[in-house]
Amino acid sequence: MAISLLNQVYVRPISVQDTPKVVNFKKELENETDYLVFNMKDSPNSFNKERNNIIQFTLFSNYLYLGAFVDDTLGGLLLFRGGKSPRNKHIGELGIGIKKEYWGHGIGKKLIAELFKWCVDNSIKKVTLKVRKDNTRAIALYQKLGFKCEAIKIGFIQGSSEPFEFLIMVKTFN
Repeated sequence: MAISLLNQVYVRPISVQDTPKVVNFKKELENETDYLVFNMKDSPNSFNKERNNIIQFTLFSNYLYLGAFVDDTLGGLLLFRGGKSPRNKHIGELGIGIKKEYWGHGIGKKLIAELFKWCVDNSIKKVTLKVRKDNTRAIALYQKLGFKCEAIKIGFIQGSSEPFEFLIMVKTFN
């Protein structure tokens, strides 16, 4: 029987001081799952590149970079990028990754709940995300949290033998 870690998890914004943890987290995550949209082998995530990425997230009022920590261990990341023009700054895209050892412990739900609070406080009206069509656990969570399928991208990412289909899912706020 799995022990719930949810009460031990704290969520906070990622800071420049977290750069080494974020770089290691992303490398580990890529080795644990094939569900990711990004590929570190195609774009190596150096310390300086990630540090600059974290700084970039502090420059825009409609960007958010959250980490879920279990004790001092980074167990999950959530990135949200809002649009840059006045016409689309109320819409943005969510990216999320959870280390495999923490799957099923509510970390994704906790990160997304923090995002939703932040969206309401920051006048974000629509959150979009891409998820592989065969990632049924993630899709079930997103649906439970109110996301709806808006489109299917066929052949969006090339797998080792065949392309993967992705769902574009959305959550809207009034």
